[in-house]
Amino acid sequence: MAVNVAAVTGAGIGMVPTAAQNAVPSADFGAASAVVTFARSMGAASEVAAFGSLLGEDVAGHIGGAFLAITPVVVLGALLPAQCSSAKAANSPGS
Repeated sequence: MAVNVAAVTGAGIGMVPTAAQNAVPSADFGAASAVVTFARSMGAASEVAAFGSLLGEDVAGHIGGAFLAITPVVVLGALLPAQCSSAKAANSPGS
């Protein structure tokens, strides 16, 4: 459903500036283009907010388990470079 809406919206967005410019006198092309751009920006912001809230709601239920699953990897990633650098320092000829 969301893909269909996005496809129709995407196809329609390409036609809106031309339609707006054809609907106004040539002296008002800039104003018509600005209104179209402003409306497109406001629509994009509202879509980002709506989909962000849906994604946030879905992620919120799974985030605790994801943090528990990734914790060992993060700890290893933090400790291994320190271990490797201390092992190199201990094995260097100057020490």
